[in-house]
Amino acid sequence: MKRCLLIACLFFKALFPVSAADMDSLLVVLDKTISMRDIYQSRRDSVISSLKEELAYAGTDRRRFEINSRIISEYESYKCDSMLRYIEENMAIAERMRDKESMDAAKLALGRYYTFSGMFNDAEDLFDSIDFNSLSHGLRLRYCWDNIKLYDNLIVYSDEGPYAEKNRETRDRFRDLAISVMSPGSDMYLKESIMRSIDTGNIDSLRIKMPELIRIFNGTVPDTHDYAMMAMMVATAYAALGDQAAQSEYLAMSSIVDIRLAVKENEALFALAGNLYRDGEIDKAYRYMKFAMDDADFYNSRYKHLIVSKYFSEIEQSYIDELARQKKELRIYAISLMALLVVLSVSFSFLYKLNRKLNSARRIAIASNRKLMTLTKRLNEANVLKDTYMSYFMNQCAVLINRSEETKKDILRKVKSGQIDLLYRSLSRTYEKELSELYESFDKAFLDVYPDFIDELNKLLRPEERYSVSGSTLSPELRIFALMRLGITDIRQIADFLHYSPQTIYNYKSKVRSKSDMDYNAFEGKVRHIGKLNID
Repeated sequence: MKRCLLIACLFFKALFPVSAADMDSLLVVLDKTISMRDIYQSRRDSVISSLKEELAYAGTDRRRFEINSRIISEYESYKCDSMLRYIEENMAIAERMRDKESMDAAKLALGRYYTFSGMFNDAEDLFDSIDFNSLSHGLRLRYCWDNIKLYDNLIVYSDEGPYAEKNRETRDRFRDLAISVMSPGSDMYLKESIMRSIDTGNIDSLRIKMPELIRIFNGTVPDTHDYAMMAMMVATAYAALGDQAAQSEYLAMSSIVDIRLAVKENEALFALAGNLYRDGEIDKAYRYMKFAMDDADFYNSRYKHLIVSKYFSEIEQSYIDELARQKKELRIYAISLMALLVVLSVSFSFLYKLNRKLNSARRIAIASNRKLMTLTKRLNEANVLKDTYMSYFMNQCAVLINRSEETKKDILRKVKSGQIDLLYRSLSRTYEKELSELYESFDKAFLDVYPDFIDELNKLLRPEERYSVSGSTLSPELRIFALMRLGITDIRQIADFLHYSPQTIYNYKSKVRSKSDMDYNAFEGKVRHIGKLNID
């Protein structure tokens, strides 16, 4: 199923132009194929092993020659140095059979071995020793193609040196010779004429013939060596037309089939790596060139290894430079990231401290607001108490004035009526009832203003000496300290108000102070601050 999908993919790409996305898809298929190289190589080894087993049971020289030729054909694109043994054996068989055509075929195979191995002088000498006119029609084409391959390799090997032009002329001469022995109008004739247009740089002729070349390519059986060769030819044509994108697409197609067939003389992948390198795809170019280098090592051809290693070293150096550049960029990114982390850490630390300060300020503000609300509430209460004191003062004044008026009227009435005795008795009585009412009114008003006075005073005393809280009446000693809280500290004023002697007042004060562990000044200072607003 996967093979059918791959064949369909390659077929449609041959028919229609391919976008960059399609090229990426081709490279994905190529990468997948490369990953399975061992499987494909194992298959080819199995084919060769089967041929060798068949060779062991060959009963005649003719049969051995045929099987050897098939083994040579397998090794020709797989492992160059393994060809020689079977070529030499075929030459010996041909000599025993006295078969000229078989000997010619064996000699041509030996010439190809020399060409693939880079033994170009030996190849030239051998091909020159063969009489072209004495060859059969099939071997004449083989002779021309082998010489074309030889001089193609020499052109690449000479690298535009002084012999390059001579080698081109010789190659073109053999191309013309090949065309001369072909049937005009055949696909083979058309292919060689197209290659002649490419070799001579006849672009106009090539453009005219391109549709026919694509037709031949589409008619080639997919997943075969001929298909890979045709894809390579189309790629070469597009390269001559200056269309590198199309060239790369057909190189990828050819490379996929070559790898599937375990072809180690992988010219397509080598050329594709070069194109990717020129496009700046250093990583892909390096991977494909490394694969081509591994194939060249396996193929064991001095010429192939020399050509691939020449370009591989350049791409490898670019790959190393690219890795160094990426490493440098990575180092810069790492340093930048570390600097950013330091900045972020400092920023977070600053924000954390600022947040702590803000939270602290918020807590202080909330506490201050609560204190302010408490102070406002107590100020409001103080205003109410002030109003209460004012009402109490006004009421006491009114009562005193009324009593004075009543006393005045009573005195005048008794004087007029001559009730001197009654008047004397009236003036001689004590005012205990009035004083009791005054003290009760004072106690009530004071405790309304300072309801916690007794509790706060008790806090200044030892636990066992504290006063009990009962009703709204103060004891004489508590009343003394109540007057002190109101700011009356002179003993005589306190004595006059309470109708006690100064000594009695002093004794009461001493009695209460003795119940506290505080000294004299500290105790009275604390008493004077009972009920005051704390603004701290």
